[in-house]
Amino acid sequence: MKRTPLIAKPPVERRSEPGRAAWKSPVWGSCQACGRHGLLLRHHVLTESKVRQAGGSPYDLRNAIQLGYYACRCHRDHHHAVRRIPRSCVPDVAVEFAVELLGRDGAQSFFERHYS
Repeated sequence: MKRTPLIAKPPVERRSEPGRAAWKSPVWGSCQACGRHGLLLRHHVLTESKVRQAGGSPYDLRNAIQLGYYACRCHRDHHHAVRRIPRSCVPDVAVEFAVELLGRDGAQSFFERHYS
């Protein structure tokens, strides 16, 4: 019997989506949540699944917030709901992206559930 991998790779067509390579490339800079300098990963402000569901591009850089991965724990803590990112740290362009996709009420509801 063949075992399935613990973490499945995305289908081939998703791995070649426009913007994915730029999205997945780590950068150096200051974490937008705590300000520590180091290696940063782009975090989806609106979840990738929510963006796909609404018909948006999941790798649109307007939906990104740069969070620390090694210099701080902001990315991991947010994903594991240990410490949510304050709503005030979310870039204005990401808020505009959310309103564009979900409408004002939908975006407000999403931010209330996922950001402190």
